[in-house]
Amino acid sequence: MHNRIHVIGTCHGDTIGFKIDDLYKELVKIKPDIILDESPIDNKWPMLDWLKGCANQSQSRGGGEAAAVLRYIEDHQATEVLPYDINGRNDYFINMKFFEKGASLSPSLRNLFSTIIRQSHSYLPV
Repeated sequence: MHNRIHVIGTCHGDTIGFKIDDLYKELVKIKPDIILDESPIDNKWPMLDWLKGCANQSQSRGGGEAAAVLRYIEDHQATEVLPYDINGRNDYFINMKFFEKGASLSPSLRNLFSTIIRQSHSYLPV
């Protein structure tokens, strides 16, 4: 038996070349025992609640990877989901007023930015 590590990067939602359903299919194929989710290490919420909140927040973009992970763990009960991110990430966002700055963008500029991000990730293999 060999231990393997699979790293799958996503765009937090559907893009031209990658759909959340593709992530679910990849998880089914590799059958992970543990999934490390990009979420705060010092998260105050239970992991399932965090994933459900992320999936709901990302619904307009296809549900985000949280939706694929939730679907996978519903179908495969033995899989454990753990938080994995840079320690202090949320403090950085708060101190830099990251979300306030993003919210202050005009709707047309926000649209343009979203389009650029989606198109720049369209080369990702499925």
